[in-house]
Amino acid sequence: NNQNIVFNQPYMNVTTTGGTSPGSFTVNMIPQANGGDPTQNEREVKRKFEFTQTGGTGFTADISYPYLDAELNTNTEPGLVPWSLVTGEWNGKLSPVTRDGAINYVTVSGISGSEINNEWKLADAKYTFNMTAYIKGAWNNPTGLMRTLLNSSNLLPLSQPFNTAPFNYAGTESVATIPNANVVDWVLLDFRKPASGLPADATPATSIGKKAAFILNNGSITDLDGVTPLAFDINKQGNGFFVIKTRNHLAIMSNSLPSNVSGSYTNNFSVLANNYKNPSATSDPVTLLAATGIGSTLYGMWPGDVNRNGSVTTSDVTPINIAIAGPVSGNTFVYNVRDVNYDRNVTTADVSVTNTSIAAFAQASASKPPPPNGLIIEKELKSHVPGEGR
Repeated sequence: NNQNIVFNQPYMNVTTTGGTSPGSFTVNMIPQANGGDPTQNEREVKRKFEFTQTGGTGFTADISYPYLDAELNTNTEPGLVPWSLVTGEWNGKLSPVTRDGAINYVTVSGISGSEINNEWKLADAKYTFNMTAYIKGAWNNPTGLMRTLLNSSNLLPLSQPFNTAPFNYAGTESVATIPNANVVDWVLLDFRKPASGLPADATPATSIGKKAAFILNNGSITDLDGVTPLAFDINKQGNGFFVIKTRNHLAIMSNSLPSNVSGSYTNNFSVLANNYKNPSATSDPVTLLAATGIGSTLYGMWPGDVNRNGSVTTSDVTPINIAIAGPVSGNTFVYNVRDVNYDRNVTTADVSVTNTSIAAFAQASASKPPPPNGLIIEKELKSHVPGEGR
């Protein structure tokens, strides 16, 4: 215990702490030159690590993993973390990690004795997400783009706005200035990987990475520089489901996106088939942006979830009307969840947009038997994302 044991080369070393140390410890490190290809076809440095020990209980280990530049296989050194293979799934140890790109090794602390016997590898934890989506309320059909009035009026906050209920996202994303004139608003992105692999099980509890980012007027989702595609760390490899949330539209989720060795995922949510549809729902998960023109070929997020409970009903219209009845100063040139059409103002136009969502859902459900005596039964439009109003 508390001794740094070096195996074969200076930076392949192990230190155990606490409990009872193992009576023996064996390291099997296979470099690429000797066929060191980790199990499964995932993102990876081409070097394989295996550990075995006899005896020892209750200890943890700090392990250094050396590699060669030639083995990086498109991985970037600043993002390298150790990964362990557990029941067929690669799990990343994102912290506490130290790296030395000059000497070529990565060290992780606090590996439990039960984890050590898994197969290990190195890989970049930062994945790129090439995503396109549209916020229908912000859509301006004549231009074929979304409105950027919140941006041009300097109303967009410089820090991510999802730190309150129901999002409760604690991320520290912020910028000194909004980096691109084409930014429409902030969005919250979530990558989910349920153990079952089934979309119905992709609840918030299965999140393996999350980040706030910008959505541009052409639907592109970018990182905080307003230019490059979104990228963030994930702690599990394999297929997953990508979720997009806004301040006042229904959240959407992709179908299962396949994992790949390049560390990137791609999805265009403006295509109906690229959105997960709950099999019990009568509505589509997204709606056409317009009846004519370019908007008649593209889909966007349902507008009007003002109370942010994952559904659009008449209860979402009420807070808009209350705001309209209030002081004009609170409704003009504002960054407000009640501004459903992103024109900087809370007006009857936002009521109309929300009511259009409710009416469109009712029309989609028209195949159901008509209600008796001509009564209209209220329909409820819900997000198809597991855990969002369902």
